[in-house]
This record gives sequence, structure tokens and C-alpha cells, in this order.
Amino acid sequence: MEQKTNRVKTRFLNFRFASKPAIDESIENDACAADLPGHQKPLGKLAIVEGAGRGKCFALTHKTASRIGRGDNQEIQLAFGDNSVSRTSHATIVYYGEHYGFLIRDGRKANPVFLNGRALSQDEYLVNGDLIRVGETTLRFTAFSNRKPS
Repeated sequence: MEQKTNRVKTRFLNFRFASKPAIDESIENDACAADLPGHQKPLGKLAIVEGAGRGKCFALTHKTASRIGRGDNQEIQLAFGDNSVSRTSHATIVYYGEHYGFLIRDGRKANPVFLNGRALSQDEYLVNGDLIRVGETTLRFTAFSNRKPS
């Protein structure tokens, strides 16, 4: 004889077991320019799209180099609780003028810097939409000029 069980069946809708959450692009805005002194116009921005500090935006200006780290003296200060980011110069974004654009440099710390999923082994030019991972924090680079490195 067959016995019937009172088992409850559960169905998960839109549940993905092995996928990573998509990066929410709606958190990126131009509010980072509001913090600039005077009438400076930013040349680009870095927006935290994943990790501690998600939603925070940093303007990139005419200043030659912007150091990324947790310390108070860093131009791009990632002091949001991600201790895998070095205090000083974990990475540096360098602006080489309107003809060359922006370049990223790894600070050769214990945790490497990743550009679009690849560990940086040398300096590389940045293009719109590049994803930079420093520690457990991912930033999206946006340039406000259409110029590309030659």
C-alpha cells in the first residue's frame, strides 16, 4: 500500500544559487562634483558600486595624481570599514592631460589591484566603465571627456 505524506513543497522564485548580485548602476550620480571647491569641473569620477561605502562618489580633477587608500591623507579615501585596503597608496589614478587621459597604477601592496577582473601587472589606461577592485571595494571609472589614450 502506498502511504501519503503531508510534505510541504517550497518553490523559490527568482533565486539564484551560484550567482553574484548584479552591480546596481542606479547608485551612480553626479553628486560627487558638488563637493569641489570653487568652480572646478571634474574630469571624471570613481563611484563605489560594490563593497563598503557603496554609493559614495569621488571626483577626479586636474590634479596630477589621486592616491587611493584608507588614510586621511589620501585623495580618494576608502575609510568605510574595508581593512583589506591599505592605508596609503594602495593604487594611484594619474591624469596625463586631455590627449592621454587617466592611468591606474598598482601600489604593490599585499592585496593586488584588479582592473576588469584582471590583476594589474603594469600601469594601464582607463576607459569609461572600467571596474577597479581595491581590497573588497569595487569602483566604476567614468571620464567626462570622450578622448581615448593614443
